[in-house]
Amino acid sequence: MNDLLHPTSKNLNNAKPSLFSFENRIKRNTFWKIVTPIFLISFWLSSVYDAENSPPGFLLSVIGLILSILLVWILYATYVKRLHDLGKSGWYALVVLIPFFNLLFILYLGFAPGNIGTNKYGEEPLQ
Repeated sequence: MNDLLHPTSKNLNNAKPSLFSFENRIKRNTFWKIVTPIFLISFWLSSVYDAENSPPGFLLSVIGLILSILLVWILYATYVKRLHDLGKSGWYALVVLIPFFNLLFILYLGFAPGNIGTNKYGEEPLQ
């Protein structure tokens, strides 16, 4: 019972990482499995809020705002976990705020091989 309340680092690293957590590491395939649907949902949301169409109602605007905040949180958590797999600090995720470099940064995260074995951010992900 105590293990459930205070898991060891071994138990945490073998567990599936949370979408909302900024801890642990993820592999490239997990990165793409998370980022691709979020980008598709984001493009869909942007089409809903197209300025040429009639503006959405208040309820749809609130739902869209909440969904957008949730998606941005998940994206940043994914970037940080991928940076951890590369042995780098999560603060580098702020690079996505720089135009043009953000695209190169996302491609780097998606294609660069992670560290083999344990690094300072945890054990190598199983997937």
